[in-house]
Amino acid sequence: SSDILLSADYHQLRDADMARTPLTHMTNNLPFNLLSAYQSLCGTDPNPRCATNPEAGFADQTAWGISAKYTQHLSSTSDITSITAFRHSNNNWNMDSLGAVFPVANDVSDVTKQVSEEIRYVASPSSALHVVAGLWYLREDTDRQRVFLLPAVDTTIEGNDRYRGVNRTTSYAGFGQVDWSFADRWKLTVGGRYSYDRKHIDNDAVHGVNGILLIIPNTFANTREASWSKFTPKISLSYQPSHELNLYASVVQGFKSGGFAASPTSVAETDPLKPESATNVELGAKMELSGSLRANIAMFYTRYKDLQLQAFGPPPNCAAINSCFGVFETFNAGSAEAKGVEAEITWQPIEHFTATLNYGYLDAKFIDLYLPNASVYTTIDGQAIDLRNQSGKDMLRAPRNKGGLELKYDVLLADRGTLEASAGFTYTGAQRGELEPYAIQPAYHLFDARLGWFSPDRRYQVALWGRNLANRAWVAQVYTIANEVLGVYGEPRTYGVSVGWHFRP
Repeated sequence: SSDILLSADYHQLRDADMARTPLTHMTNNLPFNLLSAYQSLCGTDPNPRCATNPEAGFADQTAWGISAKYTQHLSSTSDITSITAFRHSNNNWNMDSLGAVFPVANDVSDVTKQVSEEIRYVASPSSALHVVAGLWYLREDTDRQRVFLLPAVDTTIEGNDRYRGVNRTTSYAGFGQVDWSFADRWKLTVGGRYSYDRKHIDNDAVHGVNGILLIIPNTFANTREASWSKFTPKISLSYQPSHELNLYASVVQGFKSGGFAASPTSVAETDPLKPESATNVELGAKMELSGSLRANIAMFYTRYKDLQLQAFGPPPNCAAINSCFGVFETFNAGSAEAKGVEAEITWQPIEHFTATLNYGYLDAKFIDLYLPNASVYTTIDGQAIDLRNQSGKDMLRAPRNKGGLELKYDVLLADRGTLEASAGFTYTGAQRGELEPYAIQPAYHLFDARLGWFSPDRRYQVALWGRNLANRAWVAQVYTIANEVLGVYGEPRTYGVSVGWHFRP
């Protein structure tokens, strides 16, 4: 016998750009004070409802995809599955980078086409043995143009700095895994994946005739091509002394192939990056403490090698720290480690009610990280600071504390379906947003809720939902331009209705 599942999806977004807000003024790298100009119009207190963007932005995204999953049941203990997919996306967006005083726009157009194929064989030759093996293929073509507009000087594309990259990625992989219950209560898992990636890019960088920002300071065009491969193994051992307790330990290696700079500023910066690799060791326990209480806990340690990072700041050989706007740079820069604990507790004191509490602690630091040039100089209290040596400092966008609580209650309506009510609270601690030590994204907490109805056969559903119901002002992202810190506030109180159904022929 066989099964086939056909899927299709379509997504469209039309939205205004998020406001950029100067959060603090540490240097004076630009010929104007962003924070003073913003505060003259919006006041000195942070106000997410007040924006001074001189250039209106937008986001225009369209994406669609189709896939076919075919499963042939070879026997009662073995299947072979083929998954074929195609995806197309078209993204256009424009943002005002500074958020105040002077319009500096970043205009991006991106068209991506992707074809993938996976063939997977699954078998259980005996009750003690489970086998998975397969092949994977991906072809992705991307055409991306980025224009750095200075509308006050020149509104034409030809007059401003711009970069276009046409990228083709071809990936192949073979993978396999064996789960072996070699003794009572013991299971050994051994697996691996061999990956081969080839990437080709056509670079076209232009310094506009009226370009004064020097984001793309040179005009050049060239082609680069490179390939990378690696075998990444996995081994895991689990022991289940009782039905209520499962202990496990695992070692897994990961691999991210090399690539090319997002917006190179010279021919030298078009050279391919080294691949990034990571090794993760994890110890954990899954426990059923009682009929109504379950807990999972895991401790992990991850070691990274040849990190791929991107920074924005004054270019190399800039005559003076306070005289250059900035350039993008992508590079390999050393090693890092992350260690922490994750815990989840689920409690069901009465029928149809569930409370889930989760918490994660993360200590992530650069170990041996030296950035290649002067793009990360900054000025603090009038003193020039060299930020190139990041060894021992916290990694970016890695909050030390993160957690949440979700409460869920189901009401059975007999032959009229089910009502599901849920409320959730999430907390994310402060985190380092960029290389400058003062570019810190503040901690925030949010409250969400949802009330949904499901038909008896679960084919239809209607839900009323709300996000950030307390209407908290929270910063979703921070970044720096010429060492000035800017932020993007997250969504205010948002609510809506969603409708869904499952089609069955």
